[in-house]
Parts: sequence; structure tokens; C-alpha cells
Amino acid sequence: MIVRAGPANPLQSARELAIPLPPILRVSSELVLSNEIRRCLTAEDADLNCVQVLLETAKQYGISIDSSIETVFRARLELLMKGWASSPLELEALMRLQPLVSLLRIPPFEADLWEAQNAFYEVMIAISSLKPSHLSGQWLQHFRSLGDHLGIAVSQAFPALAPSLEERAWNKVASQSKPVLSKFQVEQISQ
Repeated sequence: MIVRAGPANPLQSARELAIPLPPILRVSSELVLSNEIRRCLTAEDADLNCVQVLLETAKQYGISIDSSIETVFRARLELLMKGWASSPLELEALMRLQPLVSLLRIPPFEADLWEAQNAFYEVMIAISSLKPSHLSGQWLQHFRSLGDHLGIAVSQAFPALAPSLEERAWNKVASQSKPVLSKFQVEQISQ
């Protein structure tokens, strides 16, 4: 006879004995975990560590998470992406995105991140003409990491990826007509 001290955990006991959870316990666990994840994500200051612990608990005990949670994740991601896109050089806004995106990349979610990927790419193109001195090393590190989590490769040469506005205008003029002076000569004259 086995005697345990303290309250028994029925989920742990069922797992240890390799028996399936009774339907009422499985359904109530799914409901409680899904609601708690939803509460954590919809709070003004989302607790992503709590969400991660809840997801790990669900995985550990074989509890399914309600598929509607993915919609809550997407809404939160969209809100954070919009905030960051309006002020992309703000490090704090950038740092809030990465943990959420990394949670969306683990089971049970197979989240479609195309909207977030498009927003990230648009920001990347918009700031690519900035001089590297305008971006801190910490910002660049977080930016590249977010790109990795979104499945977008950010070149090591970034932010010097795209031509500046001046170079784009020059290239447009050059493609429409044959210039009399080279770009180098124009720069020499303008100085």
C-alpha cells in the first residue's frame, strides 16, 4: 500500500499509472488551462512567462488547448506589431515581440505569421537606409533575433541593405535617360 503525504495530483497520478484521464477531468483541465492562457494574453501587460508555463503543463499532461487560443495569440501579436511598426526604433517595443513570436512557433500552435512577417519586412525596408550609427547594437541584436523567429533572414550587412532615397531617385533618373554626368561627378559638383 502506498501512502502519500499532502494533496494528490490526479493528473500526475494518471500519468504515472499510464491511464487516460477521465473525460470530466480532461475537459475541465482543457477549459481551465485555455481560459488561463486567454486571460494572460488579453491582460494589458501580458504575462508570457505564465503562458509558457501553462503550455508546458498542458504538454506534460497531454491536455489539448482550445484552438481559439491561436486567435487570441494573433490578436496580441497584431497589436504589438502595430505598436512597434509605428515606432520601430523603440527597443522596448521590439523586445516585447520576440517572446510572443517564439511562443507561436511551438506546438500546439502552427500559427500563420505572414502578416507579422510582412510588417517586419516593411519595417526592415523602411529603416534599411539609416546609417548604422542610428541603431544600437542591442537593437540590431533584437531585430535580427525577431527576424529569425519570424523566419526572415536579416543580412549581416543590415541596415545597409537597400539604397537610400537619394540613390533610388538617382537610379530612377538614370534608368529613364542617359545621364550626362556620372553620380560621382554630381556628388563632386554638389560639394
